[in-house]
Amino acid sequence: HIRDVRPEIVITTDAYGGMTGHPDHVHAHRVTALAVRSAGLPGFCPGAGAPWQPSALYLATHPRSAAVAVGGRMARSGIPADALYCSEDARITTTVDVRPWLP
Repeated sequence: HIRDVRPEIVITTDAYGGMTGHPDHVHAHRVTALAVRSAGLPGFCPGAGAPWQPSALYLATHPRSAAVAVGGRMARSGIPADALYCSEDARITTTVDVRPWLP
């Protein structure tokens, strides 16, 4: 559908599948990354429309500082803090404030 929708950017989970590393989320990352790369190749599925290459693929992740804060709360619930996957704060290039959509 990338060739139909022609997005400027695509967002998916990071390679670890988000904070928990759930296998379904890891697979969703792999499939999305492959779809973004393939959509711009003229020889790939030529019947699926004209090639289209989004300008960016953003990987949703959690900065280590946030994971540490959440990890403390999770540890009190019996989930070890080191069970969380995250990225070093310095590697985060873009942030989106999602607080307006949180309950």
